[in-house]
Amino acid sequence: MKLLRGLISFSVGTVLGALGQKTLGITGMVLGSIAGIFAGYWGARRLMP
Repeated sequence: MKLLRGLISFSVGTVLGALGQKTLGITGMVLGSIAGIFAGYWGARRLMP
């Protein structure tokens, strides 16, 4: 379960980082990655017991 949660967090962080880079450049990539990691972790905790 921990591995799956980590994979979800990493995947969401990567996607949001890429979207942030397209819109705001390097700053957006960093902010999007950090936000994506937290969002992915929160979502994985909500979906899996």
